[in-house]
Amino acid sequence: MGPAELPGHTTHRQHARDGPGPARVVRRGERASLLRGPGPPRPRRRGTRLLIVALASQVAAVGLALVFLVAGVAKLRSPVDTRRALGDLGLPRPAVLGVAVPIVELATALLLLLDPVTGGASAVALLAAFTTLLVGRLRAGHTEGCGCFGAWSTRPLSWADVVRNLSLIAIGCVAVLG
Repeated sequence: MGPAELPGHTTHRQHARDGPGPARVVRRGERASLLRGPGPPRPRRRGTRLLIVALASQVAAVGLALVFLVAGVAKLRSPVDTRRALGDLGLPRPAVLGVAVPIVELATALLLLLDPVTGGASAVALLAAFTTLLVGRLRAGHTEGCGCFGAWSTRPLSWADVVRNLSLIAIGCVAVLG
């Protein structure tokens, strides 16, 4: 026996000020209609929300793909600067990474366009690795350029680079919602 079925229980009763007539038990599901008032039930807007989430996911995936495309192409256009920047960051085998990193970035850009969910997850993982590297270098006191966008990245490494990467990670999470 539930509380509404107990004699004299007032928790689920309509108050006298709610209208004429004796107080009565409000059944499950009826409360929403009492609060809503007379008339037909309002249509649910779930489809609109899903459409907005899907659109936001696509926009995030395309935007992030452009970022990875620019970064990968910039690194491939200036391989010497890319190898130097990777070496300055203290990474082993900068010659190998100078080719591998831009290829992985371009593959991530393509994956973001073909499959935003998988591409978004890949982008988030890649950006998390890059961000971890940047934080480690900054905490160690290094301020040499990161080379994140090849020769276009000429300014010293700063916490603004970490904030940028965290913002890109957030965008990648939106892409994963797809």
